Amino acid sequence: MVKLRAWLVLLACFASLFLLFLPVHGEGEPPFSTYLPLISSEPPPQWVGPYGGSVVALETDPRSPNIVYAGTFGAGVYKSTDGGVHWFPARDGLTNLMINSLAVDALHPSTLYAGTYRSGVFKSTDGGLTWAPVNNGIAAGAIVYTLAVDPENSSRVYAGTRIYKDEALPPWKGILYKSEDGGNSWRAVLENVGGSDQQDWVYSIALLPRDPNILLAATHEHGAYLSRDYGRTWSPANTGVDDLSGRAVLFDPRYRNPSVAYMGVWHRTGFYKSTNDVVTWNLLAYPNVKVYGMALDPQAPENVYAATFSNHGVLKSGNGGQSWAVTGLTNELVYSVLVNPDNSALVYAGVVSNGIYRSSDGAKSWSNMSSGLAHLNVTGLAIVPGIPPRWYAAVYGRGIFLSTDQGQTWTPVNSGLGNLNLRGLFSHPTSPTRLFALTEGGLYRLDAPSSAWMKLTLVGEDTGTAAKGSVPPLPVSPPDPLTLLMPDGAPAMQTSALPSTAMLTLAFAPSDAGVAYLGTGGAGVYKSMDGGLTWNAAGLNGQSVTALAVHPASPQQVYAATSSGAVQRSEDGGSTWTPIPAPGGSVYALATDPAEPVRVYAGTASGVYRWDGSAWSALGLTGRAIFALWADAARAGRWIAAGQGGAFLSEDGGMTWVELEPQLRALNVNAVRADPAEPHWMFFLTTESGTLRRWVR
Repeated sequence: MVKLRAWLVLLACFASLFLLFLPVHGEGEPPFSTYLPLISSEPPPQWVGPYGGSVVALETDPRSPNIVYAGTFGAGVYKSTDGGVHWFPARDGLTNLMINSLAVDALHPSTLYAGTYRSGVFKSTDGGLTWAPVNNGIAAGAIVYTLAVDPENSSRVYAGTRIYKDEALPPWKGILYKSEDGGNSWRAVLENVGGSDQQDWVYSIALLPRDPNILLAATHEHGAYLSRDYGRTWSPANTGVDDLSGRAVLFDPRYRNPSVAYMGVWHRTGFYKSTNDVVTWNLLAYPNVKVYGMALDPQAPENVYAATFSNHGVLKSGNGGQSWAVTGLTNELVYSVLVNPDNSALVYAGVVSNGIYRSSDGAKSWSNMSSGLAHLNVTGLAIVPGIPPRWYAAVYGRGIFLSTDQGQTWTPVNSGLGNLNLRGLFSHPTSPTRLFALTEGGLYRLDAPSSAWMKLTLVGEDTGTAAKGSVPPLPVSPPDPLTLLMPDGAPAMQTSALPSTAMLTLAFAPSDAGVAYLGTGGAGVYKSMDGGLTWNAAGLNGQSVTALAVHPASPQQVYAATSSGAVQRSEDGGSTWTPIPAPGGSVYALATDPAEPVRVYAGTASGVYRWDGSAWSALGLTGRAIFALWADAARAGRWIAAGQGGAFLSEDGGMTWVELEPQLRALNVNAVRADPAEPHWMFFLTTESGTLRRWVR
């Protein structure tokens, strides 16, 4: 008995310590990142921005309206548990992060569906924490524009789709699917809209809340379609409609006999309303407005909102659509709008590029609420030590951002920066206040804490021709979300040639910080002998240089990878170059081994390779594009390789690799940086989702 009491006391002490060391979660933080210092003192990973991105779908939990979901076009699903103030990723299992639509099961709100761009439907049963595809019966490559769950029957789900094609011409292969078993299987219930030569698709579907056997669908170029038997049969319902570019449909939840419905169109005509069970429509004229989404206020359905792409921002009607007023966000491309079901004053708007805006006064005023929602292509990071340290991040298409609170907030720092297409950002290794921004329009320098950038002149040969060959497709820039989100067509994702003014990569000599090499998008290599202040041509003119590496002890020995897949070596600081055998395929990253200078590592389109002075050896991660390599100068043989599908750690010089962080699994990592003040903190810069700060022992 005494022994039993002793064990109980020890168990109680252990439990107390466990509770003592559990971290306190701030509002909006994910509830699944707990750790126990008694077992491991490693702090959890942190997403640190910058924040923003393209938000195309918004949904809320009808029973817990402080839970809000956001579907991004490239970073998967995000979730907020504090009414949209803070966000965290909720995308584990999403193999396609281009989200087109969301739907929440009203009867079981922890169940939700996500429609993707070209990968069909995914389902979550745990509030978005994990996902799995549910595409049995759905055509491969389906783009899912709209989803709806029957509010009286969780098993009944609808999905409006079409199949991706390069050209915008019909037939579009649009199909509306229905599932009777919660997404386990699907069958087509509406197809060949407009005829077999059109096969138009459904953009939006609405179920009558008081009688969900009645469904209304908005089609791309053929207006409204109506079903009165749970989607078994359909008929066009366009009497009174002159503009058949259907984009969004809604039912007023207050009415059943007859129903009241709205339709927004995207050919700039405005809105239509029916008050007689969709027998006829009346035009609610609002000229030159391109509607992308609509929402009703559940508490006061006479309040109707519209998201627009036509410099009208968010429109609001307080009288059932009879008149409309601009509420703000006129400088944004607004893709989605949502009203909190328990609080009419809370309105959300998802926009292209700048994330989410929230209004707490019924859309009279708006504030950006994207904290934690990081859907940006971060291509570079530089840290200036100090109290506080200054973090500078390069974002492709948006320029440079500064944070002085370790990533909680960010401010643009683009004065003098002539081009916002950033390919990289670097700090001088011994003078970290000197920053270099690599843009598609040239090389720029900033001396912190100044906020003004200066363009640097490159002296020497420059033919001005476009880059030869191809450049890395993923770390450069993702598909333009605006192009892909536009409703009228499906343009191919094309990459234009780079100008010679594009700066692609920069490397300082480890043994002499005054020596640096610069790789360009068509003008070869440039070299600096004064720490980056002045630059002169150093060979390979006319070639696009995608990666550079300098010998650890000899600043004159440098390796350069070109977009053609070749690798060149110079022993005289770029005066002459000699080709060495290529590892095969495109080379995206080069790095020298601090412990074994004869060794050079290459990140390629198919894994990691190592050069031993005479030949290349494959080191694993085969079939995976590697965009970044990092060597731990303090621990021989320790490497991080990052790229397509995450980041990987090796402790034996690349012979074996382990996944470093599951949160990076579905992402593409551009670059890896170590915090100079605390080398255990590593930064992983992603194409889709900003920057992850991770403790790596």
